[in-house]
Amino acid sequence: MSETNKENKAQSNSGSGRNINTGGGMYNEGQLNQSGGQFIGGTVQGNVNYIDNRITTNDEAKLKELFAQLQQHVRALPTNTPEEKEAKADAEASVQFLHEEVEASKKNPEHKPNRVTMKGLIAAFKSVGGPVLSTALTILGFPAVGAGINQFAKDLESPKP
Repeated sequence: MSETNKENKAQSNSGSGRNINTGGGMYNEGQLNQSGGQFIGGTVQGNVNYIDNRITTNDEAKLKELFAQLQQHVRALPTNTPEEKEAKADAEASVQFLHEEVEASKKNPEHKPNRVTMKGLIAAFKSVGGPVLSTALTILGFPAVGAGINQFAKDLESPKP
């Protein structure tokens, strides 16, 4: 406990209630570890935030839905010209690669995707535009996939000219 917290605790631990004034700082009591700590009595004022890098069941379901939508949009792409066929093939490969990168990030929140390959993936999504681009952007920006992948969402924000 810091000197300020000790001093404030000593000053305000009188009467029937317990009030610890940290002056905006942090006060910890008891055993704390990565899974949290124990709050003992009293009231909490202000915001209490807990950040967890693990993907929740809801996040997993949302990602599964987004990938299904992305695959559906790619399957619906036209293949009337050789260029459209090539763009569709690139988009299909990019969906698979993006899925692999998301899986790697779920296993290791510190995962850093290969920048060159990710730029190719982004170029493939930009070349087909429309719903494919929009859904890919949603997946890349989805907080649960991790910062390593989220940084590439910015590269997709500007649509195909």
